[in-house]
Amino acid sequence: MKINFRIFFGCLVVVAFLTGVSYLAAFAYDEGTGGTAIPFMLFRFPTHTLFWDYFSQSGYRYTLGLWINIFLNALLLERAFAAIRSLMRRKGNR
Repeated sequence: MKINFRIFFGCLVVVAFLTGVSYLAAFAYDEGTGGTAIPFMLFRFPTHTLFWDYFSQSGYRYTLGLWINIFLNALLLERAFAAIRSLMRRKGNR
């Protein structure tokens, strides 16, 4: 299980951007000015969903939880890309 850091950092940037955009959309939804909170529910999983009591105690912990989610989601995406790439290589060798 070798991590391709170039893909990982690319996924990290994309997931961080999408988390920020979904956070702003959830804020707009809470204020009643439009937007939807559904993407934010996806990007706040797993820390804020499973450990809400801990991460909701301060702004620092809330932000830390979002960054943990960003890193976990980026790692998950990188592993998915690695699995797809591996399957495509195997299929090409037949």
